[in-house]
Amino acid sequence: MSADIRPLCAGQPPYITRLLDCEHRHIKSNDSNQECVVHLINELVTPEVPYATWNEFVNLVYQVQVEYCSCVVTAFDVAQQDVSVILGGKPLLNTGFLYTEFPHLQIHGPRIIARLTKNNGLMWCEMVAHFVYCGVMRAGAIYTDVLSNTTNIDDFDDQKFRHGMIKTMQREVCNMMAGASPFNIYSLCSGFTSSLLVKNFTLFDNPDLFAVTNKQFSELILTLCMGLHDRLGKVSPLVYLEDDLLRAICARVPASKLTKHIVFHTQEQWLVA
Repeated sequence: MSADIRPLCAGQPPYITRLLDCEHRHIKSNDSNQECVVHLINELVTPEVPYATWNEFVNLVYQVQVEYCSCVVTAFDVAQQDVSVILGGKPLLNTGFLYTEFPHLQIHGPRIIARLTKNNGLMWCEMVAHFVYCGVMRAGAIYTDVLSNTTNIDDFDDQKFRHGMIKTMQREVCNMMAGASPFNIYSLCSGFTSSLLVKNFTLFDNPDLFAVTNKQFSELILTLCMGLHDRLGKVSPLVYLEDDLLRAICARVPASKLTKHIVFHTQEQWLVA
């Protein structure tokens, strides 16, 4: 039902993550209540998803990654057949392949991404699907350019080309799900997987950085607050807590939003490594 993600964040973090971490320490050292505003635009459109547990989210990430990579194979083969029919079976290396489109991937990509959000935020899913699609096509085009400049046409092997192209495109899928390419200019170093984590999970402000879904956190806070219910009277161990004090405790339980961005960016990379 929850996850202690501190061990997964070990090691030297990426450069941008270190910058965020330094800024976070600066804010704390100045005892300021102001926090940096990051991921503002992305947060406005990132969907709220009723994930039951951390494990459910992790499983969805793996399923979507596998399904999208499988769709890349199908899309490549469909496009290869179309090119062969039009050009009479000429080697793909000389056909400008990958400078066209992959209709199969464009059609099915949004549906696959929508599994990650349980079909919530379809506009966001369309945006992410287009983002991933462009990255996949860019990786394929680069592979084709490099191969065309280093391979003699007489030595061209169609099967090796297919295998290398698909592997390159699938690596780019994994790369983009790991946040290596920011989702937009407002997301700094994090991708769409991290955006979902920040929007739908809560971190406890303790050394373990314990993670639960927002729904689970709400239930925990409700349980705590119910300890002051009138019907419990003096039986409640919380009866001596004043409302303001309890409110302050509840406000301090979750980690800051900046901490969430720092931790979940690193966690995003681990999920799809």
